[in-house]
Amino acid sequence: GRRTHHIHIVEAGFEHWDRLLFRDFLIEHPEIARKYVDLKMRLSVTYRGDRVSYTEAKTDFIREVTGIAKRHYEKTGNKQKTMKISVILAHPDQQSFNHAIARTAAAQLGRNGHEVFFHDLYAENFDPLLPGEEIPKDALLPEAVEVHCREISEAEGIVIVHPNWWGQPPAVLKGWIDRIIRPGVAYEFLEGDSGEGVPNGLLKARAAVVFNTSNTAPEREQSIFGDPLETIWRNCIFGLCGVDNFYRRMFGVIVTSTESQRQEWLDEVGKTVDRFFPGENSGEKTRSSRK
Repeated sequence: GRRTHHIHIVEAGFEHWDRLLFRDFLIEHPEIARKYVDLKMRLSVTYRGDRVSYTEAKTDFIREVTGIAKRHYEKTGNKQKTMKISVILAHPDQQSFNHAIARTAAAQLGRNGHEVFFHDLYAENFDPLLPGEEIPKDALLPEAVEVHCREISEAEGIVIVHPNWWGQPPAVLKGWIDRIIRPGVAYEFLEGDSGEGVPNGLLKARAAVVFNTSNTAPEREQSIFGDPLETIWRNCIFGLCGVDNFYRRMFGVIVTSTESQRQEWLDEVGKTVDRFFPGENSGEKTRSSRK
């Protein structure tokens, strides 16, 4: 059959274990990650169908970056650095699976030693209406909006949790985007650009992870609707605001899922958070509410 995956499995401490340093260093340095992507794309064309040559041609780059990563982490004295992570939750039901996802993500981030900015938009009664006077870049903002803007601009990682409603985020989250992902905070137009060009992203987050829930089968979501949430978050928001390291996972079908299936999904959430925002306790299995 056709090869679809290539997996490496090694024992802890084995000589290839330092590939984790390579992975973590790429997550922390998106500019180097982009160089690796460009290299792999070129090699995939040059060595199409020849995996051995393709792999060998990557070796020097991997070895060089791994060496840099080793020296970097030895110098800092700690492989992982505490990060500021924004977690934004948008679901009105406290017993929803979305809340379980958000709690699981926040708990794993805490175990990894990161500082978490957690916001349940419904519980906080976040006002999604964007007043006209807030539109200008230099507008005077309400204190609550200022707090959100400051946190998202300082965030080194972002986690968004919400259901798929009509192929869109809930209105409260759309309003959060309108009021918080604003000029001067998340993006800017360069000198000479009156707003008609492509903005320059300002967010410094190294990665953004979006968890969604749905009651539509994945095949139908893709074939009939085209998965609009992927386009919204990857291209229309994070891509334009400077966050290229993006991952999104849609869990479903929620209404027919079993207790064991939901627990598997929560375990996956913990592992995903651990992968993108690792810490000293990375790999620790996550347990949370199953509701």
